[in-house]
Amino acid sequence: MKLTKATEIFLKHYNLWTKNTNSKQIKDYNNHKIRHSIWVLEYGRLILLKLWDKISDEFRQDAELCFILHDIARFYQNDWKKVLANNMFEHWNAWYNLALKDWYSIEICLAIKYHNKKDLSDFYLDKQYQNLPKEKQKKAEFLAKITRDADKLENMIYLSFDPKHILLLDKENQWDLKKENISKEAFKNILEEKIIERENIVTKIDKILAMISWIFDINFFETKQILNQNNFLEKIFDFLEKNIIEADKKNLEKIKEICKKNLINK
Repeated sequence: MKLTKATEIFLKHYNLWTKNTNSKQIKDYNNHKIRHSIWVLEYGRLILLKLWDKISDEFRQDAELCFILHDIARFYQNDWKKVLANNMFEHWNAWYNLALKDWYSIEICLAIKYHNKKDLSDFYLDKQYQNLPKEKQKKAEFLAKITRDADKLENMIYLSFDPKHILLLDKENQWDLKKENISKEAFKNILEEKIIERENIVTKIDKILAMISWIFDINFFETKQILNQNNFLEKIFDFLEKNIIEADKKNLEKIKEICKKNLINK
């Protein structure tokens, strides 16, 4: 019943901000977010299945709620005319407040709030987290980590399925879809085994590498196993090798080695 109620809330917010708009861009974006959220629920469940004997029923059930609810505020990421850039609308903070109003626990709300932040450093400094008893802190941390993993996993699998389409989804960003090289700063981030900074995404190759670099911020080895089982790196690097300039192919090989190493390490 908890998941049924969460689905009702999910659809309520979709309808509130979608049915009365005349903008095709907003409708397309919000419809994509419906698909994304359902897929995050299913990929999150794959991670939970691999963790089954290590976690309680309560943790599993609350994780499912985080998966389906994590992106609801994306439906409000527009001005009725166009979709707004992420730096104009922080959907995770907006949905944290919506989730509180719908009486979800602080642990679930915190997981939603921090599912899309650069890292969890601010999560641990959050007063709401710090004021929780130790057991609830443990649960909030688990929910935040697995929601982040499920969200990344869905996007990464989708990237390997259709890399060209991924480049078109973030239209509010201005990387150059014609450039087929690796920019210097993006390459530096990968060599340091860090997620590529948003400001370092200059070309379409950088955009794909930025999503590959999420490997460096995966919390559960079980998530890495699912990526490996779906031949994630093989598919993506096959696409990159066919779409990158000759001068950058050696650098691409270095990136491939680093990513492979990280994807097999616990």
